[in-house]
Amino acid sequence: MKDKKFWLPSQSLILYGALFLHLSFLLSLKWGFWNPFFHDPNHTYGPGADFFALYQAGHNARNGTSLYDKMEVEIKQGDLVVPYFYPFRYLPLTAYTLGIVLTLFKPFTAYYLWIVFYETLLGLNILLTWKISPDRNTAILATTLWLVFSPYYLELYMGQFSFLMGTFVFLMGYGYWIGKSPLFDVAWMASALLKLNTLLLGPLLLRMKKILPIVGVFLIAVLSSAIYFLKFPSDLPLFLDNFKLSGTFGENFHSGNHGLQSLLYNTIFRYRNLSGSDSVQILYPVTLPLIFLILGTSLILTFLPTKWNVIENLALWMSTYFLIYKHVWEHHYVMLLPVLVLLYLQTKEIKDQRSHSLFVLAVYLLLTLPTPFYFFNRPGTEGVYDPSMYWTRLEDFLYHLAKPLPVIFLYGYLVYRHVQKIFQKKVV
Repeated sequence: MKDKKFWLPSQSLILYGALFLHLSFLLSLKWGFWNPFFHDPNHTYGPGADFFALYQAGHNARNGTSLYDKMEVEIKQGDLVVPYFYPFRYLPLTAYTLGIVLTLFKPFTAYYLWIVFYETLLGLNILLTWKISPDRNTAILATTLWLVFSPYYLELYMGQFSFLMGTFVFLMGYGYWIGKSPLFDVAWMASALLKLNTLLLGPLLLRMKKILPIVGVFLIAVLSSAIYFLKFPSDLPLFLDNFKLSGTFGENFHSGNHGLQSLLYNTIFRYRNLSGSDSVQILYPVTLPLIFLILGTSLILTFLPTKWNVIENLALWMSTYFLIYKHVWEHHYVMLLPVLVLLYLQTKEIKDQRSHSLFVLAVYLLLTLPTPFYFFNRPGTEGVYDPSMYWTRLEDFLYHLAKPLPVIFLYGYLVYRHVQKIFQKKVV
């Protein structure tokens, strides 16, 4: 941080307010006063449901059984060691490393330690943010962005792994920012092997001529997975299903899904009064061309023979993920948080500083505000998997629009920033 001037009382108030709000997230894990604003605490199994998927997979890895069995199968086999969980979707390597480590503790003890670990990661991200902030004003506001992002609360509640992914993404940006190429490479490799989502950043690495990290991830993922799937060949189709670009009817296009595909599906389904199979037949001709259009645009902008901003291209590809993938849960948006912080931190390097910072903060605000779930959720539907069945068409549309819309704005802005550089003689 170069400029240490201008420490104003209002800055202290902002920081203390952010710390208080963040503390309320942690306290709500115990008392649940934030729960009414979100789908997951009301319509999923319970705290740590996603976390226990990896924990159970780690237990199975130790016992030499299938990682991808559903809960009903585990119960039937008498091998269930967690109170509840959702199916395991990651690389086998994740279960045989992180999953096994987690099983050194009792399930809920491991979950609580995971929350402590996440708070430590958050502190690390904030510390690094201060190191690269141009002044205290920027550092204070960037710290606030880290502390009050509401999807982070859901991340803690579900015991997910998206914030770890987000930390790796931030370390990529940080590594590039300070000129530490190995940190960029290792952070990307760790993220891609943990959860696969950041494989989508491959074109960015290719443009940066980072071939070794790509080859390394490919070899580690393929070789480690081949050993597992040779032993459990029936699990391979379950794992490969994650790579399908478009979902099918009944495949999680419910009120917990906040992706663009879910918005389109629910709009077509509700407004056309179609049956499930009919709606899918109409959905595919809409979603698949849109997916290829977004992917094609991102690829063209990445490989244009012009200099561009690496942070902005990182943000472009992370935005692409949220617009094309079929399974986008609300807690996933913590993976977009680090690029919003990075975009805000580079404000002073951009010609139109005020408009850039205001736009990034506006997108952040739209993403951090809870969806209208609180107003639409009907009493007595707590045990219903998809409460949107009881909502009006307008309620369903507004709810599913809440998260994709700001991502669409962000993606459009980043496309504009990339195109703008074509007509500039110097890098912004």
